[in-house]
Parts: sequence; C-alpha cells; structure tokens
Amino acid sequence: MEPGCQHQVQYLYELEMDQDVVPRIGDGEVGSIELMTVEEVRKAMARGEFKMTCNMTYLAFFIRHGYITAENEPNFVEICSRLNRYHRLFIV
Repeated sequence: MEPGCQHQVQYLYELEMDQDVVPRIGDGEVGSIELMTVEEVRKAMARGEFKMTCNMTYLAFFIRHGYITAENEPNFVEICSRLNRYHRLFIV
C-alpha cells in the first residue's frame, strides 16, 4: 500500500446496547460485526487486521475511556494531535 492522504471527517457515536440486541449491517461497507474485548482489539490492530480509519476510531475510543494515557503511552500527545488535526484546504 502506498502512503497517501485521505481527507475525511469521522463522526464517532458511542451507543450502549442491551445484550440481546444484535446489530445488522446495512451500508455495504461492513463485512461483519463481532463483539471483542479491548485486548482483542489491541491485538487485532497490532496484526494489521483493520483499515487505518478503523484504527483511528479505536485509538480515539481508547483515549476517551482511559485505556491509553500519557502515563502508559510515550507518544500520547502526538497521537492525540494527529487524531484531531485541522487542515487548511480548499477543495473544489
């Protein structure tokens, strides 16, 4: 895969669901839905199993919920700044 830049905005919503709710795929972009623990997601990320945009979503979740902090991640400030970046672009 060649490096590049994909300019897009990801809107993240956290929704708590009852155990008996089974989400259904409806947008054609998702291959499957699987319930995973935080550790399972971390390992899958390390193995490169997710798209980069998905990894960014998981990183943001880990930061918001205290799984990644300045105390346990030496690159915390850089990760946060790269997740939330303002680009001065004029797009036609």
